[in-house]
Amino acid sequence: SAIRPRGAMISGGFKAPGPEPLRRTLDKIEHMLQGIVLSGRNTLKPIEVYDIAMHAAYAVLSGGVRRSATICLFSPDDTEMMKARFEAVLFDLDGTLLDTAPDFATATNILLRQKKLPQIKEQDIRTLISDGSAGIISKLFAINSSNPQYEKTRQELLNLYSRHLADQTLPFKGLVEILKKLDAHDIPWGIVTNKPEIYTNSILKKIDLASYPKVVVCPDHVRLTKPNPEPIILACNKLGIKPENTVYIGDHIRDIQAGANAGAVTIAAAYGYIEKYDDISKWHANFIANQPGDLLKLIFP
Repeated sequence: SAIRPRGAMISGGFKAPGPEPLRRTLDKIEHMLQGIVLSGRNTLKPIEVYDIAMHAAYAVLSGGVRRSATICLFSPDDTEMMKARFEAVLFDLDGTLLDTAPDFATATNILLRQKKLPQIKEQDIRTLISDGSAGIISKLFAINSSNPQYEKTRQELLNLYSRHLADQTLPFKGLVEILKKLDAHDIPWGIVTNKPEIYTNSILKKIDLASYPKVVVCPDHVRLTKPNPEPIILACNKLGIKPENTVYIGDHIRDIQAGANAGAVTIAAAYGYIEKYDDISKWHANFIANQPGDLLKLIFP
């Protein structure tokens, strides 16, 4: 299969100065790699892979390079070769991959104005989003599912949200770079969410994530939703990767429970929509990411 460098550099322990034939061999490798980078191509031809491998083997056998030396096919701004800890990465959507709170706040405040009720600050709605429209209606409109107005009010909120769901929603800072890194390493990533498919697909069509997820699992696709492991297991099956070789990242205890019940490694997104007095350490996630940037270090240790 093709090797996909974003750029190219040689990393390892070259002895200097070496014999003249050795120096010419190392120069040849460097020249080939630089030529590939300058050409703007993002794959190596089989013959190029063969040539580089043969020259590298000669350099090692001639004693000029430590046997632990490596040829790294990364861009010059990468300081080291990074190997991922997992074979697949799955994200929850709201509060983990995307910051959807601004658009939830917009839709909710429009409805609150229509009902002549006080407005809510965006920050205050963040702790309600994990419970979906049902949680927002019950807590802000003080009605539950037994109230005759409950379903009508919930549908009004969803209709408003559908009109504004991509006005201000963006990936959390650093997440696009992580997705690019996963793609560069041929590591599939996907989304497992309790958000209905109609809203999930609409957002994904409008938000620039640099690449599209290899799998998206919504409540529409399963019989049981999170915290049941069924959605995680379905996503892994679609990717052809075992749950134990997969990491699931989420900002709610049910995300961590679903991942753990499926046998996956879990990361709690502490930067997400966490309730004020929620003790994330009691979720028993394998890792905790306090900031989105922490995910890069956890995925690529």
